[in-house]
Amino acid sequence: MPAKAAFEAKGAKFSADTKVITVTKDSNKLELPVYKSIATLNGKHSTLNGKHSTLNGVIVFNGVDYFVPQQAIDLIQ
Repeated sequence: MPAKAAFEAKGAKFSADTKVITVTKDSNKLELPVYKSIATLNGKHSTLNGKHSTLNGVIVFNGVDYFVPQQAIDLIQ
């Protein structure tokens, strides 16, 4: 999914450089390293059912836009 539009549609602030996407909403801060399948929410790796989990896809930057799996977008409420 196109990251910027998806996060902004949820009312979040999106910023990125070539290494990491940072998304903030209220007191939540989500960091998504580019070309990785991990997410850090409020300084902690994302978890699923209490266990460390990886995203079901990789964060991609094509030189113009950033793309993330839906699972990453769902981490911001």
